[in-house]
Amino acid sequence: MSNNIKRVLLYPNTQKEFCADAVVRVSEKLFSLGINTIMAEELREQYGNADIYLPEREAFASSDLAIVLGGDGTMLSAAHIACETNTPLLGVNLGTLGYMSELELEEIDLLDKLSEDFDCADRMMLDVSVEREDATLIGFTALNEAIISRGAVASMVGLSLICDGTLVNSYRADGLIVSTPTGSSAYSMSAGGPIIDTKLDAFCVCPICSHSLAGSRALLFSPNSVIIIQPSSEKGGDIILTADGRYSFRLNDCDCVKIKKSEKITRFVKIKKDAFYTALKRKLG
Repeated sequence: MSNNIKRVLLYPNTQKEFCADAVVRVSEKLFSLGINTIMAEELREQYGNADIYLPEREAFASSDLAIVLGGDGTMLSAAHIACETNTPLLGVNLGTLGYMSELELEEIDLLDKLSEDFDCADRMMLDVSVEREDATLIGFTALNEAIISRGAVASMVGLSLICDGTLVNSYRADGLIVSTPTGSSAYSMSAGGPIIDTKLDAFCVCPICSHSLAGSRALLFSPNSVIIIQPSSEKGGDIILTADGRYSFRLNDCDCVKIKKSEKITRFVKIKKDAFYTALKRKLG
């Protein structure tokens, strides 16, 4: 990406303890580089030091890139807007894990590289939809994962996994996680799934507490595959579809959850070499 960066959106997690100080420090660094700052209009009273205030979506669309100050949850929140406006994201970690963040707060001086050429990495996303009796009920896009799982009732659910029209396996489990490479270091990893290099495009389907030795392993699928999951409740309990911890939908027996690679992407700014693996080593030891 060229160094013609003139306007940068600041997207802070206002609930973080040190966020106000981080916004000031990043703003001062950008000012020293001759870069104007943009913030959402709703943050004008709380953060009055930006050069421009606009409605949130317009702020994304009007920026050359967005600096996200927070943790992975804040990055996910920003990604759901940025994928619509093609705005690159640069994360400054103020959270606990920060797998998606390029920089830690003490590395703000590396923002000097915005005045040079730098790279952007395209991250695969998922299109997730629910079909019932040949009608599409709902659809959304996910950067991390889609999860089909039991609700509050402590009983397993039946889950049929179909890839490109072929039945792959039938599970009795607490649920299934379908993750992108970006999401492979989140819930999927905790459930025993592999960590996938984020430079790859692939689906990972990982069972949650499968009641089967043969069905307890995670499976990888081509990004060109179309995944369908058909759930059934064994004791009439709820079955819930969630995506990126943001969207939730209650499923009926025999609904079809259709998951495929999205045409949308999230673009991550890269100004350090292999920041993802550095974060893994730091967080996982």
